[in-house]
Amino acid sequence: MKQENLSEWNLSETPFKVWQKYFCRTVTYHCVWEVEAITWWFIIWKKDTYTWIADSWRFQQAINEWKLDEVEPVDWQAFTSISAIVDAIEWSHPLPRTQK
Repeated sequence: MKQENLSEWNLSETPFKVWQKYFCRTVTYHCVWEVEAITWWFIIWKKDTYTWIADSWRFQQAINEWKLDEVEPVDWQAFTSISAIVDAIEWSHPLPRTQK
C-alpha cells in the first residue's frame, strides 16, 4: 500500500476478528490474547485476556497442544501496534491465565 493511499485503508482488510483469540509474535515478544477492537494503528486486546509468553517452548507443541513453558498473565487493557505484529495464529485453546 502506498503512503498516499493510507487514508483509504479499510479496517475490514485486517485478518484479525473481534472476539477471536490469537497467539501473536511481535518484533520483540510473544503473547496470547483476545481482540476487543481494531483501529487504524492498534489491536486493542480485551481486558484480563493478555498473557505475555516468556517461553513458548517448541512452536508446534505450543500451538497444537497448548504447551507453553513460561506465561505471565496481566490483568489490564493492552494495545499493540499493528505494525509490530510479525505473525498471528488463531488460538483455539483456553487463554492461559495462571502464571507459570
